[in-house]
Amino acid sequence: MTNEIEVKRTEVSRPDERHGFLQMATHAVIRKYVDEEAQKQDVPFEVTEWKQNIGLNEGIALIWDLALGSAGSAYNNTNSRMGVGTSSTAETAAQTGLQAGTTAFAGMVAGYPQRTSGTASFRGTFGSGSANFSWQEFVVDNGSGASGTIDMLRKTSDQGTKITGQIWDLTVNVVMS
Repeated sequence: MTNEIEVKRTEVSRPDERHGFLQMATHAVIRKYVDEEAQKQDVPFEVTEWKQNIGLNEGIALIWDLALGSAGSAYNNTNSRMGVGTSSTAETAAQTGLQAGTTAFAGMVAGYPQRTSGTASFRGTFGSGSANFSWQEFVVDNGSGASGTIDMLRKTSDQGTKITGQIWDLTVNVVMS
């Protein structure tokens, strides 16, 4: 005689297509100002937006570690940075940061990151003398220098060339639902 176990599966109807799924999406905005006066008056000469990126494995692991109370540095005002670079190499989850040799980082603007409901917002400002090159890639990381940082996400998108005198403000909103 064999012992057989009958497994019964029940299909649950889903009135909301998202039911049962945890989703993480982003919305990024770059506000480009011709100079400091234009920034003070909030008069950008261009605003660009995008909604797609890729979560990096190292950042996803850190988010889980922090949620589970394990080790790790939080994505807070002291640790978080916005990074930009010149590489157009397509993003993959296994990457560990900006891929270009030419990069720049900006710390968080006062009061960032911030959370509203299921959205975390990260914001950095690249001043007149910073990141004056072709903006092709973007990251949100936590740390300083090239080593010891954990990058949450990365996106490649040609956003034009920032020149001396201009101020570009980069905001990335990460939404979990």
